[in-house]
Amino acid sequence: MILPLLLLLLALIAWPTLNTLPLNPYTVVDLQLSRPITKWGEIFLAFENILDETYAVQRTTDAIVTTGGPRQIRGGVRLTY
Repeated sequence: MILPLLLLLLALIAWPTLNTLPLNPYTVVDLQLSRPITKWGEIFLAFENILDETYAVQRTTDAIVTTGGPRQIRGGVRLTY
């Protein structure tokens, strides 16, 4: 019974800024490559935000803008069992 009341309270607090602060459209290009090396594992290489775009993902009424992540490159081994 407490959870629905908490959710209602949260909705009432967030309501004044709900979808009233539009963001500019943007496109982010990501790429992930993987290759099996055994029946239980694979290697992978992932690129996020390849074009290194700066884009807003959140804006507050106090003019605080949160931006998305910079270009990132990750690689590794993924094991399954």
